[in-house]
Amino acid sequence: MSLVTQLQTDFENVRADWTTTFTFGGTSYTGYLGEVSEENNLEPGGLIPDFSVELTIKAADFTTLPDIGDTVTITATHDTRLNSKVFRIHARALSDGKVVSYQMAGLNE
Repeated sequence: MSLVTQLQTDFENVRADWTTTFTFGGTSYTGYLGEVSEENNLEPGGLIPDFSVELTIKAADFTTLPDIGDTVTITATHDTRLNSKVFRIHARALSDGKVVSYQMAGLNE
């Protein structure tokens, strides 16, 4: 088995075990969340949680890949605090073109 084939199989296995559903451009997709970090920002009225996440997707699932500055909405994931939260993409990891990882920051409403 080639390294590329092994990486694609690994992606599918992780996505099956840790599925995250999200919307982008009005369409629902699946991927998986890697690192999730939380910090609390002091705002008028109290501490507001602010999340940063890494989302990994399969490029072939998209006709147009998300780009830096685009927003996605997490609709279902293992960390229910993230459900219905909107995130803006601020970084994209270079990849083999098959699997793409994005760093995203939550948009407080």
